[in-house]
Amino acid sequence: MNIDKLIIPILKRLSAELQNRHNQSYVFFDTILKELNSIDKRDEAIDKLRNCYSITQYANFNHKEELLLDEILKIVIDNADPIPDGVTR
Repeated sequence: MNIDKLIIPILKRLSAELQNRHNQSYVFFDTILKELNSIDKRDEAIDKLRNCYSITQYANFNHKEELLLDEILKIVIDNADPIPDGVTR
C-alpha cells in the first residue's frame, strides 16, 4: 500500500489537534502534507518525518499528539525503502 495514503489522514488529524490548541508547530506538518503531494519533494518530506520526533519536546505536544506522531513514524519506518549497502541517511 502507498505510504502516503496511510499517513496523510493521520497527519491531517495531528495538524488539526495542534491548531485547536493554538500550537504553531502545525505549520511543520502542513508543510509536510504539501510536500507529500509534490513528486520532487515527497522523499524529502518522508525524511523530515523520519527525523522529527524531537518536535514533541520543543513544541510541547500533549499525549494525544505524541500518539498520533508515533503512529505516523511507525508507518514511515515500517514502510521505508531499504538503505543500499554503503549509503547512510
